[in-house]
Amino acid sequence: MTLLAIDTATPRLILGLSHRGATHSRLVTPAMTHGEVALQEVAILFEAAGLDLRCLEGVVIGSGPGSFTGTRVGWASALGLAEGLGIPAVAVSSLDALGWCDRSSGQRGWAIIDARRGRYYAALYQNSRRLGNYRDSHLGGLFAECPRFFGPELPSALPPGAIFDRWENWAEGLLALGREKFQHGEVIQPGQGPLYLRPGVDSP
Repeated sequence: MTLLAIDTATPRLILGLSHRGATHSRLVTPAMTHGEVALQEVAILFEAAGLDLRCLEGVVIGSGPGSFTGTRVGWASALGLAEGLGIPAVAVSSLDALGWCDRSSGQRGWAIIDARRGRYYAALYQNSRRLGNYRDSHLGGLFAECPRFFGPELPSALPPGAIFDRWENWAEGLLALGREKFQHGEVIQPGQGPLYLRPGVDSP
């Protein structure tokens, strides 16, 4: 199944393309907003892979948590693309996709996404399995439960003794979890939207 993954939960635009066992990805920090560049970057990704957009069979949307505006814009762009092509779409938590990438470490660790204002969106994982609910927390509160963190960017201040592993691109996780959702028929339903831990609050 040829799948496209789009995630705009962070300042970076994450794109992944899976076709006949091959995976292609792009990680872009746009000078403009995600909405202004997302579809242009999708076209660049398909051109680099030597594929036509019409071969696409499904879209995987990173549902957050993350920037309120960024996630909402990415959701609308990806869903609009799926509807325009007449293909289904599934939603995958951005944190779950990040947690999937750490599956080979065997360790427990917090997948974290910068929520601004000194806080982080986080969930605890081990072998790609989420061990609890999504959090909106300071690092210190998370550190008391587990000292290991991983994410796309090093936090400005880690608690003393904390361990951080960098994962810059989780397109592979988006595609893998998205493929599972397609297999189980868990497509996006009318009225479904992104995952917000701070409803109505914009993280610039």
